[in-house]
Amino acid sequence: MWAAVLSISHLSACGRPAFNSPIHVTEHILSAYYDIVHGAGIAIMSLAWFKYALTDENVPKFAKWAKNVWGIESKNSDRETAEAAIDAFGDFCRELGLPTHLSEVNITGGQIREITEKEFSGIKGSETWFRPVMSKEDLLEVYTLRFSFIGVSLKTI
Repeated sequence: MWAAVLSISHLSACGRPAFNSPIHVTEHILSAYYDIVHGAGIAIMSLAWFKYALTDENVPKFAKWAKNVWGIESKNSDRETAEAAIDAFGDFCRELGLPTHLSEVNITGGQIREITEKEFSGIKGSETWFRPVMSKEDLLEVYTLRFSFIGVSLKTI
């Protein structure tokens, strides 16, 4: 809890360039339109962001998170270890009773497309993120990562 308080107070950003949290930005877009409890939206968008942001460049950081936070031993590759950490975070969210997909908070594919069209211009400063959201298509990809869990692709909706 203490770490959360320090982080939310931006103490961890002291001495660094300004940084907008991609998870908070994408969650605030959702909660501006739909009645979603902030923590539930953060759970959903954290999982989306982790999957979107995972690149060859930062996979070692995610693998370190797997070991240090989730106690996951190294798999066949750092990527596999990193993906296991993301899955562990999702399991943890479900244990807490949090939703992990947009469809669990009754957001449809059409609504995701509408939000993306209206709100893309509202994302500023994403160039400092691990993987920037530079287009409407990028933003749609982030949201889509937490929609298609039921075997239905957003592209088919």
